[in-house]
Amino acid sequence: MLKQRADLTAAKSERSHAAKAKAAYEALRIEADSSQRSLRSVLDREEVGYRPFWIANALLIATDDRALVEELAARPDVARIVKEQQYRLDAVEATSSGSQAAAGVDSQQRRTVVLEACLMKAVAVATAVLVNSEA
Repeated sequence: MLKQRADLTAAKSERSHAAKAKAAYEALRIEADSSQRSLRSVLDREEVGYRPFWIANALLIATDDRALVEELAARPDVARIVKEQQYRLDAVEATSSGSQAAAGVDSQQRRTVVLEACLMKAVAVATAVLVNSEA
């Protein structure tokens, strides 16, 4: 996780929930893009895989290289290194599996759609929490 946090003042001043969410989203994306740039450059140069997360201003880094992890932890822009955690999702009921199968939607595609929907819901909830916590 990186130290820098987005300024959500503009989001807080918006009137509607939709405008607050949009302003928070934009502030979080811009801050993550800016503050992660240097770290992503190092990881690209070292040919280390990563996945950026704008909502938390964090990167999931794919490495077992202890020296690299220690080097990253010592950077002034890094707040902390957290070991990856895995969470188990509840089973999803397929209410329209017959119609999905007829439409050529396989189980992997259904899982992807469900995970994307869960992610979008998590983003909406986290954005609302961030905006409301700054109020």
